[in-house]
Amino acid sequence: MLEPPHRLLFSVVLALCFTGADAVATAEVEQRKWRGGSAATRSFLASLVAADRPVVITGAPWVASKRSAFAPARWTPRAIAQRGGRRRVKIKYSTTTPTFGLGCCPLHDASVAMLLNETHAAGASSGAAHVYFAGPIAEVEESGVADASRVQAALEAMRLLDVEAAQSKATLWIGSRGSITPCHYDEMHNLFLQLHGAKRFTLWPPSAWRHLYLAPKFDSQHRNVDRAAYRDLSAQRFDRFPALRFAQRAALSVTLRPGELLYLPPLWFHEVQALGRTTISANVWSAARVVAQMNEAWTLALPLRPDVWPIAGTVAVAGHFVRAIVTRALSARRARSGGGGDDHAWSSTRDALGFLATLVETRYAHREKAAGRVGHPAATNAEIAEKEEEEVSSSYESEHRARHARYLERVERESPSFLSQADTTAVVGMGEELGGEAAAAAAVDVGADGGVSDPELEPAAGRGRGRGRPEQRPPPFEKWCGRAAQLSLEGSLAEFDAAELFAAADAIGAQLGATRTSDAGASEIFLANFIEDLAGQVVGYEHVSGFFKNCAAFYG
Repeated sequence: MLEPPHRLLFSVVLALCFTGADAVATAEVEQRKWRGGSAATRSFLASLVAADRPVVITGAPWVASKRSAFAPARWTPRAIAQRGGRRRVKIKYSTTTPTFGLGCCPLHDASVAMLLNETHAAGASSGAAHVYFAGPIAEVEESGVADASRVQAALEAMRLLDVEAAQSKATLWIGSRGSITPCHYDEMHNLFLQLHGAKRFTLWPPSAWRHLYLAPKFDSQHRNVDRAAYRDLSAQRFDRFPALRFAQRAALSVTLRPGELLYLPPLWFHEVQALGRTTISANVWSAARVVAQMNEAWTLALPLRPDVWPIAGTVAVAGHFVRAIVTRALSARRARSGGGGDDHAWSSTRDALGFLATLVETRYAHREKAAGRVGHPAATNAEIAEKEEEEVSSSYESEHRARHARYLERVERESPSFLSQADTTAVVGMGEELGGEAAAAAAVDVGADGGVSDPELEPAAGRGRGRGRPEQRPPPFEKWCGRAAQLSLEGSLAEFDAAELFAAADAIGAQLGATRTSDAGASEIFLANFIEDLAGQVVGYEHVSGFFKNCAAFYG
């Protein structure tokens, strides 16, 4: 018999049973001097991937001499303006905030010369304005200029060939003093080269996801720290987001100067601040093998039969499935790190409980509280900020959120959740019937405008629905997943096979938990993303939190 779920206790104390001592660990960023010249490039870069830790590098062949492709003297504002001052680029300009996150501000057309002049002026204005550019190096370089081929060859050499060489991207960054890229993680290797001015990186290991209050998987700010939490982290306030105190203790700070490189492994959190009047940097992202391996979990079959099961049964089985996946993934990770012993089963159960507690506490619970309607679909970042009267959202932010909502509506229309497809006029299982407000909550309701995903948004993969509907009562998860329903679950569902469910959970858990990474948080981030996607497919993204609390949480 499958074990019955219970309501999870959402408290920071309970979540800390999962976080462990590494939450407050500190370490120094390793410093390496390049040895062996350009002939050692492949082996040196391979050693960075194998170490799986941030490393500051000096003396790299791409900056070592005046003739090197990225010699800092070739990348001063004057040198860039001489080579490509007439080129047209898109820049961000802000007089209200130095933080250039997704959807922060509109794009303006400018020449490269104007970009550099505005950056210089903004850097001298003591924070009155901020200018930011990020784009391909070719956008600021005239075609056919001297040494263009040398630059391209250097960029190709900086690829970390962990997967295929074609899976890489190079970017040039230009910003004024004080400009900030807010805390987030990327899924690729990052080799970052400072060319002009200085930048300060604040770094957190992947395991810091437990304390950083990430935006949910379906939010337009996915992979970023929630905006309200990020403001408090910057201000070192811990009353509303107490776990941030642990994140602060785990942070590393590195100042990168011209000619220095920083290797940043995938899934490491980072915030970047420009320190010079004008700062210029370049980086190369390369695809990561460990990320590709974990992504394969999304290709595995799910043992759910919404076509023949009533919706209540489908939701209840999905709750068991999520619990099994979490337990198996954490067990696989523990086994890989040498854990085990007589208390292994209890440790896995305890860890799964802590994992689910941490996920809901840091991604959903605080939003529900801030919105003033616990149990209702969580508010967006901007709604929280507006309610707290701490910032005024720009019209561009509103447009950014609207585009993301249309994207989610299109995804829901093309791949609707099981709940939205349910026949809400029929008995849905275990003697329960959806009706009234609950039926409205389950009904498909998408806008006429399918919308187009904005490339800048990097929207979360997965399934969900847009906003803009009136307040609705959530589905009766407590009844669907309660003990009475569980006692008759197996016998009430046609073609239900518990062995098949646990076999699928084993396969997915092994894919997510057994990947070789030095920090357990890397696989945990993907585990969280996977079960959020799964929950979104079953109940729709606005009900993910309720599903986790009532159907996926359990005491062993």
